[in-house]
Amino acid sequence: MSKEKIIAKIIANKKQPNLRFRLKRKVEAFTDLLFLTLFDIETPVPENIDTLALQFDELVD
Repeated sequence: MSKEKIIAKIIANKKQPNLRFRLKRKVEAFTDLLFLTLFDIETPVPENIDTLALQFDELVD
């Protein structure tokens, strides 16, 4: 997914937010995995990139 498409999805989501409680849990799972992928030496990057992309797509749809 291109950077421009990601930005457009974020902006569209801000206009019509999805306020379900389940969304909170999904965001927490995404940010936890993102943090580990970026900063934890023991967390494998190649295995998590695809998972992060899928989780992000779920959040912005």
